[in-house]
Amino acid sequence: MAALFRKAGLPTRTVIAWDVSGDDKNRFLRDNKKANKLRSWIEFCLFDDVNNSSNWVPVDVVRARKSSSR
Repeated sequence: MAALFRKAGLPTRTVIAWDVSGDDKNRFLRDNKKANKLRSWIEFCLFDDVNNSSNWVPVDVVRARKSSSR
């Protein structure tokens, strides 16, 4: 997916981080093996001319699949 975004001319990066979603934000500090999960997703950059700033937009296909009706 990152290669496709880059081919389209969008600055893209792959992010690898702890999954801290949900109610318990400190769960990566525990010994529970199910809670200690690294996740990865793609972010692409859009430049805002009005505010002269860069905005990184996350694209998480795995999380989107969980919320999809298919």
